[in-house]
Amino acid sequence: MEPLLQDSKNWDTTGNLLIKGDNLDALRLLRHSYFGKVKLIYIDPPYNTQSDAFIYHDHFGVNQTQILEELGYDKDNIEYIKNIYGARTHSGWLSFMYPRLLLAKDLLKEDGVIFISIDDNEQAQLKLLMDEVFGADNFVTSITTQVNKGGRDYLPIAVTHETLFCYVRDVDFDGDAIFELTVQNKKFDFADSRGGFDARELRNRNPKFSKANRPNLAYDIYVDPASADANKFCCVSLFPSERFTVKVTPLNSKQQSSVWRWGEKKFAENNAPSINEAHIFAKQKGDGGWNIYEKHRKLTYKAKSIWDETGVRTEQGTKDFKVNFDGAYFDHPKSLAFVKKIVSLGAGTDDLVLDFFAGSGTTGEAVMRLNAEDGGNRRFILVQIPQAIDAKKQKEAHRFVTEELGKPATIFEITAERLR
Repeated sequence: MEPLLQDSKNWDTTGNLLIKGDNLDALRLLRHSYFGKVKLIYIDPPYNTQSDAFIYHDHFGVNQTQILEELGYDKDNIEYIKNIYGARTHSGWLSFMYPRLLLAKDLLKEDGVIFISIDDNEQAQLKLLMDEVFGADNFVTSITTQVNKGGRDYLPIAVTHETLFCYVRDVDFDGDAIFELTVQNKKFDFADSRGGFDARELRNRNPKFSKANRPNLAYDIYVDPASADANKFCCVSLFPSERFTVKVTPLNSKQQSSVWRWGEKKFAENNAPSINEAHIFAKQKGDGGWNIYEKHRKLTYKAKSIWDETGVRTEQGTKDFKVNFDGAYFDHPKSLAFVKKIVSLGAGTDDLVLDFFAGSGTTGEAVMRLNAEDGGNRRFILVQIPQAIDAKKQKEAHRFVTEELGKPATIFEITAERLR
């Protein structure tokens, strides 16, 4: 990897990185220095290999076999991966994606998250592949995004959407600490000396979790009914006593054994002798039972699984691109609002973001604009292959890069110019 000092800005202090080359090679190099350091990965990969325009090496070659051997896969597994899921129309694309996703997984932090855009051609196969690489338990959801309100009306049903898959690196990390969007002018239901708060159940609602697979989250909590304040909030403890006499065991909606969202250590750290000081409390239900709550003070909310706002559409991505350019030199870029929403969900203000299918560079601009808005220090790593621009099919883009920029006619030069 050769540093391009003359094309860079603030080389010694930026923290941002744009790499020119095949992302498979780039990911191998990044693995040495960024293992377990990336908080968020977003990629918008080529959707299938059936087009002659697919510019990556999509056959299962020596380079990919070598990488899998380095990652500890034996010959039988490699042979299986070469023929993954059988169908010939999909196997090339899957074998192209597989080693890249394996390397990407190694770059994620333990509380990291990956989002991948995909259309109907490969979404079913990608779901199986992601389950294989990241584990089915680490699947968060598939988000439906409206990319074209009018739809592709040359199909039997006008397709208006794409899919955005979301997986976490480790499901044991609290998802609410990963996925957060800010609420404007939030009004809380309750208040104490520390400020406003909402009551949020401490019971873990994930039906996959139980005492059998999360024993560290399964324990009893004891309530002091005599400590009720004006809101009928009562003090709680991990231990029974003359004061704490009511035992509360976590149960799901079917009254089956469940678990709490916190372990005992976090419970103890957030508890206190008085309701005013404690971050957790109990309240009796109408049927005589008890619920355990935390005082939820965060100015955040959960994103929904359908994104249909105007700002996420592809046409908006083209408009965003034209803000800094005279023409639409890049086809179908993702919109800034779409990628900013992903970065806001998956990365904190001081985290590292990776996009190894950088395209027009939307992810880089999204990170910089979010930093400008909230004073954050997010950093990005982008990788883009120097894909040739066809002088006949993409005349304006070719002219712009070669004549206005004076650079070789590749997509990478558009990526770099957008970041500049």
